[in-house]
Amino acid sequence: QGYHQISHGEKLKDVAHECWSRNSHQLVAIGVNCLNPKYVTSLLSDVNEEGRPHIPLIVYPNSGEVYSPKTGWTDPDNVPSVDSYVEEWLSLGVEYVGGCCRTNAKDISRMRAHVDRWLKEGTFTGPMGIISTNSSCNTNSVGCH
Repeated sequence: QGYHQISHGEKLKDVAHECWSRNSHQLVAIGVNCLNPKYVTSLLSDVNEEGRPHIPLIVYPNSGEVYSPKTGWTDPDNVPSVDSYVEEWLSLGVEYVGGCCRTNAKDISRMRAHVDRWLKEGTFTGPMGIISTNSSCNTNSVGCH
Protein backbone atom coordinates (compact mmCIF):
# COMPACT_ATOMS: atom_id res chain seq x y z
CA GLN A 1 0.00 0.00 0.00
CA GLY A 2 1.28 3.44 -0.85
CA TYR A 3 1.36 6.34 1.54
CA HIS A 4 0.69 9.67 -0.15
CA GLN A 5 -0.87 11.68 2.66
CA ILE A 6 0.61 13.71 5.47
CA SER A 7 -0.67 13.14 9.02
CA HIS A 8 -3.30 15.87 8.62
CA GLY A 9 -4.81 14.05 5.64
CA GLU A 10 -3.71 16.13 2.66
CA LYS A 11 -1.73 14.57 -0.17
CA LEU A 12 1.92 15.52 0.15
CA LYS A 13 2.14 16.37 -3.55
CA ASP A 14 -0.68 18.92 -3.20
CA VAL A 15 0.86 20.53 -0.11
CA ALA A 16 4.28 20.61 -1.77
CA HIS A 17 2.96 22.33 -4.89
CA GLU A 18 0.90 24.81 -2.90
CA CYS A 19 3.93 25.76 -0.78
CA TRP A 20 6.17 25.92 -3.86
CA SER A 21 3.72 28.11 -5.77
CA ARG A 22 3.52 30.56 -2.87
CA ASN A 23 7.18 30.66 -1.81
CA SER A 24 9.52 29.09 -4.37
CA HIS A 25 11.88 32.06 -4.11
CA GLN A 26 12.31 31.33 -0.37
CA LEU A 27 12.52 27.53 -0.49
CA VAL A 28 15.48 25.31 -1.29
CA ALA A 29 13.52 22.05 -1.29
CA ILE A 30 10.42 20.34 0.04
CA GLY A 31 10.46 16.94 1.64
CA VAL A 32 10.14 14.70 4.65
CA ASN A 33 11.89 14.49 8.00
CA CYS A 34 12.14 11.93 10.80
CA LEU A 35 9.91 9.22 9.36
CA ASN A 36 10.47 5.58 8.65
CA PRO A 37 12.43 5.36 5.38
CA LYS A 38 10.02 2.76 4.01
CA TYR A 39 7.38 5.51 3.57
CA VAL A 40 9.56 8.01 1.69
CA THR A 41 9.19 6.67 -1.86
CA SER A 42 5.40 6.50 -1.82
CA LEU A 43 5.14 9.97 -0.28
CA LEU A 44 7.46 11.61 -2.82
CA SER A 45 6.83 9.49 -5.93
CA ASP A 46 4.19 11.75 -7.44
CA VAL A 47 5.38 15.18 -6.28
CA ASN A 48 7.22 15.79 -9.53
CA GLU A 49 4.81 14.06 -11.86
CA GLU A 50 4.76 15.17 -15.47
CA GLY A 51 3.00 18.44 -16.18
CA ARG A 52 3.76 20.07 -12.84
CA PRO A 53 6.64 22.39 -11.92
CA HIS A 54 9.78 20.59 -10.71
CA ILE A 55 10.31 20.86 -6.96
CA PRO A 56 13.71 19.97 -5.45
CA LEU A 57 13.17 17.21 -2.88
CA ILE A 58 14.84 16.59 0.49
CA VAL A 59 14.78 13.43 2.62
CA TYR A 60 15.90 13.14 6.26
CA PRO A 61 14.45 9.84 7.52
CA ASN A 62 14.98 8.25 10.89
CA SER A 63 16.50 4.76 11.19
CA GLY A 64 13.23 2.92 10.64
CA GLU A 65 13.15 1.54 14.16
CA VAL A 66 9.89 1.67 16.09
CA TYR A 67 9.69 3.69 19.29
CA SER A 68 7.76 2.40 22.27
CA PRO A 69 7.22 4.69 25.27
CA LYS A 70 7.61 1.67 27.55
CA THR A 71 10.74 0.12 26.07
CA GLY A 72 12.30 2.83 23.89
CA TRP A 73 13.59 2.09 20.38
CA THR A 74 12.89 -1.50 19.40
CA ASP A 75 14.49 -3.99 17.02
CA PRO A 76 17.46 -1.93 15.81
CA ASP A 77 18.91 -4.99 14.08
CA ASN A 78 15.70 -5.93 12.26
CA VAL A 79 15.24 -2.93 9.98
CA PRO A 80 16.80 -2.40 6.56
CA SER A 81 19.75 -0.07 6.58
CA VAL A 82 18.70 3.48 5.71
CA ASP A 83 21.24 3.60 2.89
CA SER A 84 19.47 0.72 1.12
CA TYR A 85 16.81 3.22 0.03
CA VAL A 86 19.08 6.00 -1.24
CA GLU A 87 19.31 5.02 -4.91
CA GLU A 88 15.53 4.65 -5.07
CA TRP A 89 15.16 8.18 -3.69
CA LEU A 90 17.74 9.58 -6.08
CA SER A 91 15.80 8.06 -8.97
CA LEU A 92 12.79 10.10 -7.80
CA GLY A 93 14.85 13.26 -8.10
CA VAL A 94 15.73 13.70 -4.42
CA GLU A 95 18.50 16.30 -4.34
CA TYR A 96 19.27 16.40 -0.62
CA VAL A 97 19.49 13.34 1.59
CA GLY A 98 20.52 12.89 5.20
CA GLY A 99 19.42 11.33 8.43
CA CYS A 100 17.48 12.15 11.55
CA CYS A 101 16.77 10.19 14.74
CA ARG A 102 18.79 7.06 15.29
CA THR A 103 20.91 7.49 12.17
CA ASN A 104 24.62 7.63 12.80
CA ALA A 105 27.93 8.39 11.16
CA LYS A 106 28.13 4.90 9.64
CA ASP A 107 24.68 5.34 8.04
CA ILE A 108 25.67 8.72 6.63
CA SER A 109 28.93 7.37 5.28
CA ARG A 110 27.09 4.57 3.45
CA MET A 111 24.51 7.05 2.15
CA ARG A 112 27.32 9.25 0.90
CA ALA A 113 28.83 6.30 -0.95
CA HIS A 114 25.52 5.77 -2.80
CA VAL A 115 25.37 9.46 -3.71
CA ASP A 116 28.97 9.48 -4.92
CA ARG A 117 28.39 6.37 -7.03
CA TRP A 118 25.22 7.91 -8.47
CA LEU A 119 27.05 11.11 -9.37
CA LYS A 120 30.02 9.24 -10.84
CA GLU A 121 27.73 7.21 -13.09
CA GLY A 122 26.30 10.48 -14.38
CA THR A 123 22.72 9.33 -14.04
CA PHE A 124 21.63 12.43 -12.14
CA THR A 125 21.75 15.90 -13.62
CA GLY A 126 20.48 18.04 -10.74
CA PRO A 127 22.46 19.88 -8.03
CA MET A 128 22.62 16.70 -5.92
CA GLY A 129 25.50 15.96 -3.67
CA ILE A 130 24.80 17.49 -0.30
CA ILE A 131 24.37 14.92 2.40
CA SER A 132 24.12 15.69 6.09
CA THR A 133 22.23 14.90 9.25
CA ASN A 134 19.93 16.84 11.48
CA SER A 135 22.01 17.10 14.64
CA SER A 136 19.04 18.42 16.63
CA CYS A 137 17.60 14.89 16.48
CA ASN A 138 20.73 12.84 16.96
CA THR A 139 23.93 13.98 18.57
CA ASN A 140 25.81 11.01 17.09
CA SER A 141 25.32 12.28 13.54
CA VAL A 142 27.89 13.91 11.33
CA GLY A 143 27.50 16.01 8.24
CA CYS A 144 29.30 15.35 4.98
CA HIS A 145 29.62 17.91 2.21
